[in-house]
Amino acid sequence: MRVIKKDGRVQDFDVKKIERALVRSGEKKHAKRIAKLVEKKLEGKEEVASSIIREMVIKELQACKECKAENFANFQKTIRKLSSQEEYLENRLRDLAGEDGVVEGVYGGFRITVKNPDGFDYCGVLMEILKTSKFSINVEMRDGFIVINAR
Repeated sequence: MRVIKKDGRVQDFDVKKIERALVRSGEKKHAKRIAKLVEKKLEGKEEVASSIIREMVIKELQACKECKAENFANFQKTIRKLSSQEEYLENRLRDLAGEDGVVEGVYGGFRITVKNPDGFDYCGVLMEILKTSKFSINVEMRDGFIVINAR
């Protein structure tokens, strides 16, 4: 089964991601059971929107007398806020890189491959990354290209 993310990306369904999100939100005791219930309800579907999965998880939490659905909902709001900040940064980096670079979102950061070193806005890109004070920067040569990793 494929999961369609809010930004249009498509990922394979992973029940462990639901379980980890529940644990991170403070719901350790019932995380595995709820994740399996959601997986079972989605059985046979080829595609599903991530928002549908989120709603199913919250409904299961609400049905559980011992669970705190609002903890998960608040956790999800925080994650969405952080991802929208990262989405803004990624779009900003793409604007700065223009035709001279390729910006890829990678787990926990960005990889920027410089295609045209003469036209690339190194200063703008690096300053934008440094403004977040969240990432460390590594610059290396890979396959003849300059690659900037921000994680």
